[in-house]
Amino acid sequence: MSQTAFPRTALVALALVGAPMGAVARVISRIKRELYEDSSLGMKTNSRSTSVVAMSGTLVLAALLRRGTADAMPTFGAGFTGLYTITDLGTLSGIPGPFGGLTFLDNDTIIMGGRANQTAADIHAFNVSRDGSGHINGFTSAGTFYADSPEIDGGLSFGPGGVLFYTGYNENLLGQIKPGFTAPSRLDSLSPTISGSVVALAFVPSGFAGAGQLKVVSYSSGQWTTVTLSPDGFGTYNFSVATPTITLGGGPEGIAYVKAVNRGFLVDSILLAEWGVGKVATYAIDANDDPIVSSRRDFINGLSGAEGAVIDPVTGDFLFSDWGGGDHIWRVSGFTPPPSTSAPAPGALSLMLLGLASLFAAPHKKIRRSNMWTAGEFASAPQAMVRGREAA
Repeated sequence: MSQTAFPRTALVALALVGAPMGAVARVISRIKRELYEDSSLGMKTNSRSTSVVAMSGTLVLAALLRRGTADAMPTFGAGFTGLYTITDLGTLSGIPGPFGGLTFLDNDTIIMGGRANQTAADIHAFNVSRDGSGHINGFTSAGTFYADSPEIDGGLSFGPGGVLFYTGYNENLLGQIKPGFTAPSRLDSLSPTISGSVVALAFVPSGFAGAGQLKVVSYSSGQWTTVTLSPDGFGTYNFSVATPTITLGGGPEGIAYVKAVNRGFLVDSILLAEWGVGKVATYAIDANDDPIVSSRRDFINGLSGAEGAVIDPVTGDFLFSDWGGGDHIWRVSGFTPPPSTSAPAPGALSLMLLGLASLFAAPHKKIRRSNMWTAGEFASAPQAMVRGREAA
């Protein structure tokens, strides 16, 4: 077997004896992702063979057997230590892993992707509990089915008209789920404008210069760009994708915006989950609310598969899920609470106006769940716009 055919995870595994357990966990999560992408498992097409991936796993397990120390908690980067605290909220039942993107349905209910990156992926809802200061300290219900979301990854957010948007990996998908529906009303490929596969999205929140803009990022290429929406007459949205001019490293995933009033942040910024390197990074943003590549700083180090990202509308806490790191949800406290104490109606004025335009453009038509497009159909026409099929 040639070295070029051997996964990087296997090469890294050879050096894991004596490595910190956090590094071991990150390699394991990468192997899990390769397994999900392997064509022989009937999931995503990938040139690696199952036997090669299995060999990688064997090497990692061997390294684990040589380790006897417990994994350390994640740490904060320079300029943030002592200003913020991180809490592992644990996992929860009823949501099959790996975990994907997450967002708030209301102040005490979160929805989150399960079975992330798989064609059978779906979104689940669960309730949270809060301590006397309002911080989330646990879960009061198991996850319950909310909607199908094929291939959901680290992006999940409500947009104009109450439409729920999500990103699908690895077929470069943008999904839209209309209010009251339990399956995508529309699925589109972002190829060829965005190379690789989009993995996360965020609507710029109120209080920022470009409030309401939709930003997306690709995992494999690191491309970041803006998506402009316009009503399509069916309660969902047409879009145009700006040619990407920004490339981010680290294997980017979930996106969250933070204001300069927060300690350690000198200017308005984003927090970006970096799945590929086990970190959360922060970037200063420009006048268009896009990250300035040269401004990157470590915010959190020592993670295993940082995935989805969202800001708690009550406390301003930063929440993120992990993919392959045990399927946990993490809370980072120390941020300034947002002006509003209610979950962000996908909210900026521009989003509201766009939603109203969609309502009056044409009557809504019901989409049959059984007629949802499949991943195989995307594979046969990857550059075509794909819309949910309407019931007769």
